[in-house]
Amino acid sequence: MTFMVTLYFYCLPILALGEEFWSRIIEFLVAYYICGLLMIVGVGLKVKRLVSG
Repeated sequence: MTFMVTLYFYCLPILALGEEFWSRIIEFLVAYYICGLLMIVGVGLKVKRLVSG
């Protein structure tokens, strides 16, 4: 519960900056997440190839 309150107080100034800032952050996070997934898939395929080969 304390964590949520702390998170809320940290987010207040960010919310005050405006929605444009938030949309940029969200776009960045989505792009980062997709890159991470692709990297994991790539590594997984490499490992699979090494194990089977």
